[in-house]
Amino acid sequence: MPSNNTSSNPAGAPVPLVRIERFDGGVFAIFTDPDRPWFEYDPSVRSAEQAREMARHVADKQWVTQAHLQQFEELMRAEFGEGACGG
Repeated sequence: MPSNNTSSNPAGAPVPLVRIERFDGGVFAIFTDPDRPWFEYDPSVRSAEQAREMARHVADKQWVTQAHLQQFEELMRAEFGEGACGG
């Protein structure tokens, strides 16, 4: 499973709310919650269609903010193209 690294990035800024990790041929979108630094939600995303479904799924979570969704959509577009997340 992806790491539980919640450290700062090299510039000393906080780690982004969503990041991508690759493990065993899969792409994982790692969602973090600043109010719970020990918490990570790490769904596997394998296609643009799954990215769209995951965006709808996580949008319903109380702890997911608009910033989470924006970061996720940017990462998914970079990973799977403009069709990811409806863009």
